Amino acid sequence: MRTLLIGLAVLGLGLALSSGAAHAQAGDWKTLTSKAGRFTVMMPGEAKEQKQDVPTPAGKITMTMYILEKDGTAYFATFNDYPAELIQKSEADTLLDGARDGAVGNVKGKLLEEKKIKVDAFPGREITFEALGGMFIGRSRIYLVKERLYQVMVLSPKAAGLPKDAGKYLDSFKLTK
Repeated sequence: MRTLLIGLAVLGLGLALSSGAAHAQAGDWKTLTSKAGRFTVMMPGEAKEQKQDVPTPAGKITMTMYILEKDGTAYFATFNDYPAELIQKSEADTLLDGARDGAVGNVKGKLLEEKKIKVDAFPGREITFEALGGMFIGRSRIYLVKERLYQVMVLSPKAAGLPKDAGKYLDSFKLTK
């Protein structure tokens, strides 16, 4: 299962090795603090940091991902920075729509639900989707904070459904300074 979930992450997000997030315990859940990413999120274990250079129409961007697989469910927290020129020339909704379409399309998925959300005063989307022809179900929150795109996602086999703690995980994402 782990290989399949990580393979799905490769399809959707891209991978390469790196390491180094600070963690603080809170029961079985740990607070992942990304100083470089300027965020915290609670995960039900210790995530691994991975980086990948990803080609995009706007040029190559470096995506930083924190990934944890536990009990057949994968938890992802990612960030990347867009070029300032792209942000200045584009509407936030257009960039968020593109991130949504890329996230769903890259996993051969189908969008099931979508709603507009915010983190602090910054725009975002919450999406629920199927992946790999309906084998997996996922929920993701995507935020555009100035030039930075954040994606926080939980992904499980569709037969098992999303875990009860999916909301706890997604709700725990906080921006830091």
